[in-house]
Amino acid sequence: MPNTVTGTVELPTNATNMVIMFELSRVDLDAVVHVPDVQWTAVDSAGAFSLDLWPNELGQTGTNYFVRLRYERAGGTFDIPLGTVVVPDVATSDLSALLQLPSAIGGLVALPPGGTVGQILVRDPAEPYGLRWADPFPLVP
Repeated sequence: MPNTVTGTVELPTNATNMVIMFELSRVDLDAVVHVPDVQWTAVDSAGAFSLDLWPNELGQTGTNYFVRLRYERAGGTFDIPLGTVVVPDVATSDLSALLQLPSAIGGLVALPPGGTVGQILVRDPAEPYGLRWADPFPLVP
């Protein structure tokens, strides 16, 4: 089931032909193989967009979506990186919330507030985003 990612971006002055793009970082698989491709949708005059994406959280290789905003303005075409996200296996997500979650890039994860060096990200349905930081090995007395 796809995840409908929605959001609103601030419109640059005099920007036209604005699109938001999500590019899968590498080949991933669940029941089928997902080949890296750019999924895109137009951004409306209020800065809003909506796009159905494969929830790469279901994948087996730890992929990300690279998110970019592209628009035209006098002087050329501009391509602005917004960040990387992992799309969860839920019906809908807001881009601003996804950009605040840590995402794996090349096997590394940046620590958000609350994480310490040496901890790993684990699933925990009780947490707001279904994730929390934990020690990699439980301490045994």
